[in-house]
Amino acid sequence: LGVIDVPVELIASGKLFTFIYQDQVLNADFTNFEIFQPSKELGFSPLRSVESASGAGLCSGFYDQSSGTPLNFQPDQILPYLRIFSEGEVISNFSVAFNDGTSPQLCVNGLEFSRSYAFNLLQGLSYKTCPACPSKVLSESIKFYGQTQPRQPKIELDPSKTILPLASKVLLPIRTVNIKTLEVDLLRIDERSVSNLGYLYEGLSNYGLDYIKDWKGESLGKFSLSIDFKENEENSLQLDFAKQFNEIPPGIYVAVFDSPELRLAGWETRPTQWFQRTNLGINSYSG
Repeated sequence: LGVIDVPVELIASGKLFTFIYQDQVLNADFTNFEIFQPSKELGFSPLRSVESASGAGLCSGFYDQSSGTPLNFQPDQILPYLRIFSEGEVISNFSVAFNDGTSPQLCVNGLEFSRSYAFNLLQGLSYKTCPACPSKVLSESIKFYGQTQPRQPKIELDPSKTILPLASKVLLPIRTVNIKTLEVDLLRIDERSVSNLGYLYEGLSNYGLDYIKDWKGESLGKFSLSIDFKENEENSLQLDFAKQFNEIPPGIYVAVFDSPELRLAGWETRPTQWFQRTNLGINSYSG
């Protein structure tokens, strides 16, 4: 946000740096920060944190400073000239991928979540602004920085748990990531409305939830649970509805899950679990 002069009794350097980090306005001594010096040869967009099956990643688009032309680096072209550091350590376990398109981007994948990284692009890297253009060679190394974000908060349910016998407990397995508070709505469906219930066995938004409450069933209640979790790690739990409700008789039910960490709008679908409580079963045999 800016740097202002302050008395040295307040800040040793006399320079107070005010900035925004993770939606918080913070103040610090400006001498603790490095002033970024842009390259005169290569420019790049701010690093963007992404999430994939291999972990976290950081992506950026490079362009030629003199012409503004986007550069299409290939992984085998840039890998020999790329060095990555984090917390004073050299990072070697990563991969590089190139996303082609109108805005080409180079992505470094296989990084850890919620961690800061420093990147060095070494001098000697050869590149072209077009296939027929002469090659250019980076004359000075470039240093830039990025930080991976935490894993996206999520609630995952087991879609196979659709029939819960009366002889067993009403337990639903749930997996969460970066969820502090779990909010659960439990509704019982009016069996007479099943034939014309358009939302049957579908994921529900707040609008669908209210529609069922008003016209197609009844709300048995809503409750919240605080989850003890480790950041960026998957947490598993068994949700026991018997602890929240005295009795869940035979019928068709839907449990709708939400959390402030998901930041879902009213029209967005919540994690939804449909299930039946029944004392009927079928055994099949072969042979």
